[in-house]
Parts: sequence; C-alpha cells; structure tokens
Amino acid sequence: MKITILGTGTFYVTDKRSGPAYLLEADGKKILIDCGPGALRR
Repeated sequence: MKITILGTGTFYVTDKRSGPAYLLEADGKKILIDCGPGALRR
C-alpha cells in the first residue's frame, strides 16, 4: 500500500493554491481521496 500527498492547501481555492488530495495505491488500483475542485482543476 502506498499513499501520495498531492497537495496540502486549504479548502479555499485560489490561482496559486488548491485543496488537499491524496492518492492511495493498493493491489494495482489507484483511489483518489479527499479530492476537491482545486485538485481536479490541476
């Protein structure tokens, strides 16, 4: 199992900062966790 931190910003999205998101990888699958609109934008 591996977890990758994709961002650690706040919930308020700006041009320079995005919200937090985490990528969990296990058994050949990838799951995006706590992904807000700022993370999707990037």
